[in-house]
Amino acid sequence: MKLLPVAAGILILALSACSAAEGASATPSTSPDLLEYSAPPQTAYEKAADLLDDQAQAMLDGNEQKWLAAIDPGKPALVAQYRAMFESLHTLGVANFGYRQKNLRSKPSSPKIEMATTIEYCMSACGLGSVDPPTPSVHQYVTVETVAGQQRITAMRVEQSKDNLDPVPWEEKDLVVRSGKRVIVAGPHSEASNLDKVLAAAEQAATLNDRFAAIEENPQTRYRVYVADAKAWKRWFGKAGTNGAVGYAYNIGGPDTEVVLRMDELRRSKQDLISVVKHEMGHVVTLSDLNTQNDDDMWLSEGVAEYIGEYPKAATQSLRMAVVRASGKRLTTIAQPALADDASIVAANVYYGFSHLAVDCMAKTYGEKKLFDFVKVKMREGFSYDDASRKVYGKPFKTVDKTCVARIRNQV
Repeated sequence: MKLLPVAAGILILALSACSAAEGASATPSTSPDLLEYSAPPQTAYEKAADLLDDQAQAMLDGNEQKWLAAIDPGKPALVAQYRAMFESLHTLGVANFGYRQKNLRSKPSSPKIEMATTIEYCMSACGLGSVDPPTPSVHQYVTVETVAGQQRITAMRVEQSKDNLDPVPWEEKDLVVRSGKRVIVAGPHSEASNLDKVLAAAEQAATLNDRFAAIEENPQTRYRVYVADAKAWKRWFGKAGTNGAVGYAYNIGGPDTEVVLRMDELRRSKQDLISVVKHEMGHVVTLSDLNTQNDDDMWLSEGVAEYIGEYPKAATQSLRMAVVRASGKRLTTIAQPALADDASIVAANVYYGFSHLAVDCMAKTYGEKKLFDFVKVKMREGFSYDDASRKVYGKPFKTVDKTCVARIRNQV
């Protein structure tokens, strides 16, 4: 019984507390201010990466002053090199440009930042990054330091490798450029006197190749032809120039394929120059913007380029025919296996001659339009020879092969 008052007292106390709370005015509590986030200061590497991104945007904006602002003004030779790159790329018609990789080669907080950079670019409309086919890329080793309170590029060298494009012509300091209606021609100062002659031949070749490009559904915005002296021939595009060749078409990536001419072998004959330019530009319209190229298609690729290079002459009028006939080779199939990399000049002439005869046979037998449709379906769309032949010619490839082998044997 004595516990009741205690219990009642507790209850009353609780009620009294409630009553007091009900009668009191509520006083809002104040919470402490939220802490504002403060990002850590950028490292020297992060600032250098931003510097390169801003410089790339200046290239796309056509802002030469901002492009050069990234360079140490106390290094006049370096400034001249970057000015030449800017002018060359814009004259060549650069469509996209960016530093896609900036691999650090020093401590991120070091006052002297060294980076192995990968520049992705293209001369036709394209995206950068993970695209298919991959865009062209070059590699430069860049040093960035603080100069007068600002980060600047203080050194740059081109990273050369047999497996890469470096050096590309626009990385050279002495590139001279000529622009025509359909073609851009460029070369070192040593070849400046030949550029107008090459441009005239290339403009003529563009008219012909544009017609075939329409059939291939591969129209070209502009053609680019680089005129190499002996030194550039051995350097450009990862040392792609070989001793036995006088020109090549190089698919550098994305939609871009570049033509390179070995001018010391072509300046003596105007007709040789015209034929080689047409031939290599023929590769541009048939092979550019492809994901893969098959060595088994070499006879067709070179045959159609020969057809364009010698156009409108028949294959039997080609200068290679004398070598073909002298070889004594008896053709068993027009689909010759790929020419060996170490093949002799004579063997190459025989191979190109027979390839030209094969393509010429298909043009004469089934029509030129169907020939280029066959090239498109086989090389650009990836059909087998038999499927492409049935689709375009309405016959199995073995029938086409047999017909053309018989024709070529009679011609040779």
